[in-house]
Amino acid sequence: MPLQYINEILGLPELQLHKMVSIDAKEVHLEAVPVAYKQPCPVASRNKM
Repeated sequence: MPLQYINEILGLPELQLHKMVSIDAKEVHLEAVPVAYKQPCPVASRNKM
C-alpha cells in the first residue's frame, strides 16, 4: 500500500510518512517527520492570557 494512503488511514495530518522501516506479522514500523518543524504548543494555544 502506498505511503500516502497509509497516512490518510492513520489520520495524522501533522506527520509525513517517509518509508516503511520493517514489517512483521504483528508490527509495522514507519519513519515519519513533522510537516511543520515549528508547531504551536497545544497547551499554550488553549490557555491564552
